[in-house]
Amino acid sequence: MALSLLISVGGASVACGDSGARPGNVVALIPGLTLAEHDTVLSHWLPLEPYAPYLLQEGGNARRLARVANMAVVSPSGAWITIETSRPDTSADGGFHRDVELLDTLGNRFATFYDVVHATWSSDGERLAVVRGRYPGEAEVPVTQQVEVWNLRTGERRAFEQRPYAAEWLGQDSLLLDFYREIRVLDLRTGGSSASSFHARIVSPDHQFSLSDDAESDGPRVWDESRGLDITPELRRLIGGARIRPLPGPFWVTHPTRGALLCVPTCLYRGELGPGGGDSISCWTYLIDVPSRTVLKRIPGRALAPSANHDSGVFLRNDKVQFVNLTN
Repeated sequence: MALSLLISVGGASVACGDSGARPGNVVALIPGLTLAEHDTVLSHWLPLEPYAPYLLQEGGNARRLARVANMAVVSPSGAWITIETSRPDTSADGGFHRDVELLDTLGNRFATFYDVVHATWSSDGERLAVVRGRYPGEAEVPVTQQVEVWNLRTGERRAFEQRPYAAEWLGQDSLLLDFYREIRVLDLRTGGSSASSFHARIVSPDHQFSLSDDAESDGPRVWDESRGLDITPELRRLIGGARIRPLPGPFWVTHPTRGALLCVPTCLYRGELGPGGGDSISCWTYLIDVPSRTVLKRIPGRALAPSANHDSGVFLRNDKVQFVNLTN
């Protein structure tokens, strides 16, 4: 489904791009999920199907990739997209399964990973790591089976007998495995794992800081790994009491000269978040230089999604969906 260069409904418009776009101006977006915080969802503003994943490219097209998905992520290279779908478990204990499909930018399906609780791209976009498992019954915690890594360049798939609930890339040959109570390092060359000193699995490009994606009441936390300190309160003071958004949550930005820039999407709300309340008053995204604890940018508008390589993002600003460069 190709949309026109500029579409407008109810005062909102979106400007996207054409094929061959750079990773910095490509995002994956699900219109029904991005704004679902007890106020308007994006599909009410734009003529996009609420739960279908779209590929947005700066300057021209919004291409629908599938009929429905829970989540969509573009690889850092901009060449591949993973979409997550769910299906019920028909066994006696019930529950559900999550599957991850690998697509190209035209929406062609290349592979499906069944029973996935977490998926993550390597920094070059050539390898995909998934944690296999399922959610039995009404359990909120998955039962996991193994870690699997697929090399898209060679077609090789390798399975590792580890059972974390999530994983992130630490380097080209290692993964950080999150076991709730501890973080371990998996060496992909040997298959062995060892204890890690990291406090969270989402590590800054310079490896000096780490970020959790904990969606509990206190939200995500940031650690200074060189000192072993939780510096979340220091960073929260910089955002002036705003509430950190869960989707998209904070993410690291790669910069040519700075080691650890953290992008933090936030909103202020009217009333408590909950059924029938919590309408957003205003939204801002903070670009924070973590080592110096300074705000480099305060970007107005509601963050919708980061670009493939995290150097730009898509924002809803002044009734328009716009690409904004984060590193200039």
